[in-house]
Amino acid sequence: MPKFVTRIVEEIKAKQVVEQLFKDDIGQLHKFENQLVGTSFQGEYHSLLAFIEHFANGGNPGNKVKYLKGNRSDGTTEFEFRSKHLRIYAIQLSGKKIIVYGGRKRAADSSDNIAAFRAIKKEYLDFLKSQKNETGKPYKK
Repeated sequence: MPKFVTRIVEEIKAKQVVEQLFKDDIGQLHKFENQLVGTSFQGEYHSLLAFIEHFANGGNPGNKVKYLKGNRSDGTTEFEFRSKHLRIYAIQLSGKKIIVYGGRKRAADSSDNIAAFRAIKKEYLDFLKSQKNETGKPYKK
């Protein structure tokens, strides 16, 4: 089973805590950022992080965030932060936002992005449940 931890996203200074998910010591946001190095999307990526900061400070989401529907059985709220070419997927858990996955917007990939995001999210929630079973302490939703 993969090992998961979350760490604060240093680039985002907000009232609400924004963390990124690390799966086996690989930060999912860092992984996405590294995929954009040398492309024309780096500026767009930084603008998207600025919007996430604005949203975490209580700003109006406008059309830059979409609340995803269809998978509410685990008690999390799912977000898709959107720019023209990029998507960052996050969940709300324990009073903080956790960035789980990032991908590019391509018509054929949008459902693949959501499927990959939800697969990683499920692994993470299963990991939290297994930790609860080992320690006897419940995890916070």
